[in-house]
Amino acid sequence: PLTNCFWYKGQLIPLSASYCYLGVEVERTLSYDFQFQCRFEKAKPVISRLMPFLRTMSIPMKIRLMVIQMVVYTTLLYGTEITGGAAQRVQPAQTLINRLLRLVIGVGTKSNGVNSGGIPVHALCLELQCPPIHAMAVARRCRLMVKAKSLKTYLPILVGNRIGIGVAGRKWSTGSRGMLTRYGVPATASSREAYIHAKRKAWNKSIESQMAKPDGGGPRLNHN
Repeated sequence: PLTNCFWYKGQLIPLSASYCYLGVEVERTLSYDFQFQCRFEKAKPVISRLMPFLRTMSIPMKIRLMVIQMVVYTTLLYGTEITGGAAQRVQPAQTLINRLLRLVIGVGTKSNGVNSGGIPVHALCLELQCPPIHAMAVARRCRLMVKAKSLKTYLPILVGNRIGIGVAGRKWSTGSRGMLTRYGVPATASSREAYIHAKRKAWNKSIESQMAKPDGGGPRLNHN
């Protein structure tokens, strides 16, 4: 373990367990779970302040949904180009989104995937056009992987030479390339096309996963 053993001009230089760089919290193992959890904790106060607004039924639903998409989603998804959207990692954030959507339409909440109004979570997301956090995070990472090749930064080197970064031997470039394959993103796709395609595919997989559960039920719906 690291210890405070660095001195400069008679002053002890403290070692931090983590460091915030461009809004992303980084610790020495580069844990994606840690990075997303820090982002989730930062989003909680913002969401708490929005609760009275979101439950006010006199405000048009369209406006309240717009706030969820533009404020809540944006806050939670910041940095997911790095962390990706592993379902288990983003589940606490998705549970929170589910709660907010139920709040907006004025029904109760439960934690078993179906609210007291009898509306399955995946059907609620489709009806309100609020994609799962998992799908949005996957789409952002795929978009960056495609866009990285044309950027005038170190990212083209990272992508082209497959320089390893990540946790427990995982490489960001290799993992991202695997995402492009897993979600069938065409090799000729632009960054925008990669984003749309990956989001749609990841959303469909999320729906299929929900429908496979005993209480998943409901028809499969098309979405853009």
